[in-house]
Amino acid sequence: MRTTWRQLLGMRGQNSGVPHETPNSPVRLLVITENDRFYSSLVDAGSGSGWDVRRASAIAEAIEMIRAHSIRLAILDWDENGHDWRDGLRRLTSAHQETCILLASPVMDDNLRQEVLRFRGYDVVPKRADRDQIIRTVQFAWFWITAKKETRH
Repeated sequence: MRTTWRQLLGMRGQNSGVPHETPNSPVRLLVITENDRFYSSLVDAGSGSGWDVRRASAIAEAIEMIRAHSIRLAILDWDENGHDWRDGLRRLTSAHQETCILLASPVMDDNLRQEVLRFRGYDVVPKRADRDQIIRTVQFAWFWITAKKETRH
């Protein structure tokens, strides 16, 4: 196998094994949760749209999956038992800066949204959102990150 300058410099070719995602590509989503009901609601929301929804039950597992599969979109479930979502968000964004993180929260207000942005998250998804709102939020985040990537190529 012949090595090219592009490979030596760490640049990915068109056939690098990492899918070339566009705004029209199916959503590839990682859900970080231990809550079966919440995970099922996201799988249900994405099933009609052809989403590839994967699951991690802990931050460390999520980081491994994000790195191994170049996952660009994740939803971090703010556990209602009081776990610190700020630390989880910080660890996720530090591990892979290309990944867009949404926080699923039982509460929703502008102060929380501003706090999520301050910790380099993308947005807040209400945990009790209806199917259409989940689809709109996830599709918009996917469009934003893939369109942003397209402008860099």
